[in-house]
Amino acid sequence: MTLAGRVDIQLRDLDSSGWQSIPPQPYDALIQNSCPGFEHDYSRFTITGRHHRRFVDRETRGEVDTDIEVFETAAEAAGDFTATAQPGLLTCVRQYVSDPGVAINSAGLSRGASSHERTAQYRLGVQVSSSNGTLEVHVDFLLVQVGRDLAMVMVAGQSEGVLSKAEAGVMRKLRSGT
Repeated sequence: MTLAGRVDIQLRDLDSSGWQSIPPQPYDALIQNSCPGFEHDYSRFTITGRHHRRFVDRETRGEVDTDIEVFETAAEAAGDFTATAQPGLLTCVRQYVSDPGVAINSAGLSRGASSHERTAQYRLGVQVSSSNGTLEVHVDFLLVQVGRDLAMVMVAGQSEGVLSKAEAGVMRKLRSGT
């Protein structure tokens, strides 16, 4: 298995028996879409490995979508992180989820850094309305750089608990590097 595959999460990392693996969305679907104000040139970075997974929990209506990239150097991973973890990404995410019947009722960006990792988290509160009623959904986009690894993780669910359990599984894998 590739380094990116070893770092990516497995079903057992999600702390719940209800999760199922399903085919992932197209790689980088969110970032590759044209988004005014968020268009960066990533050509200077060399990606040596990629892995992509998607999981759903039909009981909790949770979803986890991961994109793991391994760069030639930690400096390149940090450069990609810096180019991606910008406020413009939140605007792009808002455009991506905008649809009639969908209202974003909260949005925020938080960042963290230590000597060995960088994190950025984009958190959205989304309200989806239809003739059947209204559904509150929490959506987190987590960007984490540890060494040469860069993880982009989308976690969505009706419960903040679903988010925290899934994110904890992702962080454990990245920090352990296996």
